[in-house]
Amino acid sequence: MRQAVAILPTSLLPDIPLCWQASRNIVTGQQFTLDTLILQEPLLRVLVVDDNADAADALAALLTLFHCEVQVAYSGEDALALGNMHRPQCVLLDIMMPGMDGCQVARYMRACRWGREACLVALTANDDEQSRDRTMRAGIDFHLCKPVSAQALIDILEAIRASAPLRKESAGRL
Repeated sequence: MRQAVAILPTSLLPDIPLCWQASRNIVTGQQFTLDTLILQEPLLRVLVVDDNADAADALAALLTLFHCEVQVAYSGEDALALGNMHRPQCVLLDIMMPGMDGCQVARYMRACRWGREACLVALTANDDEQSRDRTMRAGIDFHLCKPVSAQALIDILEAIRASAPLRKESAGRL
């Protein structure tokens, strides 16, 4: 049986290191088989929460490349409703949102069974000790500063998939 081949011009590739989880192949703008994109099931369920719709949608699109089933919420209230419905394994949570901020959302999520089991990741522009302490006290596992590197996200997603605990002190610096 003949394999399907996708050809992507280098100019269409995003300016980030792409990692296709199981195969660990780096896309170089040359040919690669579609099998490289078909990864092991099940999909990792991720919830992206950000009041900036463009940022949330762009991150969601990136996460689909990393074999994630992604839901997007643009407010804390919507995040809680989607979380209860879809029970994400990972929540990427903007901290500075109007209304219910990311730390408040995290506290509510931790009160739910699915939220106690999920990996909560803060995505924020603030990288001072006070901000890190605040996210830690809210029950957030990792504090990543914007702009977030694709590799930092990949490392967290792979650890969740493998059910391997990440050391917070090393991942917090991602």
